[in-house]
Amino acid sequence: MKQAILAPPLSEGHYVPLYDLRREASSMTSNSISWLRLKTPSFLSQSQPTSHDTFKVLSVGAGPGDIDVSFLRELHETISQRFTNSWKHVHYVALEPNPTYCERLRQRFAHARFDPSTVRVTVHNDRFESFEDTGNTYDIVLFAQVLYYFENVALALQRARYLTRSNGAILVFHLSHTCIADIISEIIQPFTNEKMQVLNSTDVENVLRLMAAPYHYQELDAGLDVSECLRLSKTGLNIMSFCVERDLRAVPAEQLACLANAFREKATLQPNGRFVLKDPVGIFTVKPMPEFVKLAYDTDKVEDYRVLGRQVAWGKLLKSVVPHEKVDLKLLDVACGRGRWLSAFSMYAPGRFNSLKIGLDVLDISHISVEQITHVVAPPFKLNSRYVSRIQDACLDQSTYDVVWSMHGLYAVPIEDLAAVLSKMIMALRESGVCMIALATRKSFYLTMPEAYTESVMSREHRPRRMTSAEDVTQVLRQLGFAFKLRTLVYEERIDARSEADCRAYVVQESMFNSFNADNSGKLEHFSETTTQSRTSDEGIMQIPAVQQHLRKFLRGDAYYFPQEVQLISFGKRAVLDALPDDVGVYC
Repeated sequence: MKQAILAPPLSEGHYVPLYDLRREASSMTSNSISWLRLKTPSFLSQSQPTSHDTFKVLSVGAGPGDIDVSFLRELHETISQRFTNSWKHVHYVALEPNPTYCERLRQRFAHARFDPSTVRVTVHNDRFESFEDTGNTYDIVLFAQVLYYFENVALALQRARYLTRSNGAILVFHLSHTCIADIISEIIQPFTNEKMQVLNSTDVENVLRLMAAPYHYQELDAGLDVSECLRLSKTGLNIMSFCVERDLRAVPAEQLACLANAFREKATLQPNGRFVLKDPVGIFTVKPMPEFVKLAYDTDKVEDYRVLGRQVAWGKLLKSVVPHEKVDLKLLDVACGRGRWLSAFSMYAPGRFNSLKIGLDVLDISHISVEQITHVVAPPFKLNSRYVSRIQDACLDQSTYDVVWSMHGLYAVPIEDLAAVLSKMIMALRESGVCMIALATRKSFYLTMPEAYTESVMSREHRPRRMTSAEDVTQVLRQLGFAFKLRTLVYEERIDARSEADCRAYVVQESMFNSFNADNSGKLEHFSETTTQSRTSDEGIMQIPAVQQHLRKFLRGDAYYFPQEVQLISFGKRAVLDALPDDVGVYC
């Protein structure tokens, strides 16, 4: 069989004209505009103003403005006709990283001639990841066919939820899981030498479910006219190139015919003689994050434990594992540290505990931490036993605890020890008990920062083992055959870049010491024999060029926004997991 010619990815210059052809051949854009027009009154009514009279929209990846100009016009006209008593102005902020599209977008808004006394348009040639709009929130955040281009979809959606006002909404228009996505995944492999993963609406839905983000989903009918594709005309070749995101111009005719036949098999012949492929749009309406106020007496400078404390219904969770005849619960906190998680739990954990009392045992390798934790334990906890030990070496009584948890505590456990550690935690549970572990994923700054550091200061053979991640835990749980649920917590840690002290504290103390400091000694002990003091001190680490280069990736304006993706992993008997609250996560 003749070997297929590999098709390269589309260049930026080729992408723009192909997008225009694909848009003209599809009813996706026009049907999306019609849907927005129909829904505009409800958007304006549900997001009634309080202290402001400006309806604000943030459009992410606006492209040439096909949807945006129509949506803004509909907002303006609807306000003028029906909402003059509540809304006075519209501010439409559009982000577009492609310079060609950005210029076309500015021109289209200018030609629309909106009244500047009531309509304000701001266009940024910028990506959402690097866009800084400190202090501003929006009534609508719009993602129209752009989530494909995000490396971390969960982080993009979560940031949008934080940027949206309490009565607003995040709107996501995305490729459905049917038809074109199927064609792409089935037939593109011979032209790329790799299996192409197409992010479709099912993938987006899975991300939202793991985040426990409330949403509504519907599909909007649309069709793509593929008649020119079947003829293998120049226009058809360009449309197919855009659909598979590969430049097909150098592919031989006989191989292109196979591609066209795949389109033909899925297409429907219309009465007008045109062949149309179903091209439905998945529409997600996602709710914003609940409003949150940091308590005045909360002295923790980072978000990690606050996020854990306020995004899970801990009261319901703990009561679900307590037998009906009991009012007391026994809990083991593994790698408890100095009690930052327990403090955050007491301050922020939602849910009323009523008469529930929690007998608390703590375990940590640091005797300093175990001694200090007595000062932070507060109701509903009552401190019982304290153990100074590694979890690997601890002798835990079996069938003793209702809950065994470890929150950001197992990073230093060698991967080869995980199976024994997880089995030990399971065996310490009572019949109705549950284990819970919170750890960062490999996408988190907590894991990427140590890797950037070690790669820059030592040779491969001298580098310490990498930190244990959430992915390592779930992989071992699968190998052991344990059922588990997963919840993804995504957030950004904002650190003022102008404060050297704050930057050092977060980058070195929080990230580096969390990675390599085994006993709170204040030393990066793994590096003491292989690196100089100038490269292990706080100041020395911050001056390493590779570290500075890594940090610049997260700089927006005058602040660093460090991405953290943490997975809360709950495991135990399936009957127990079934009874846990929905926001604990989903089976994986």
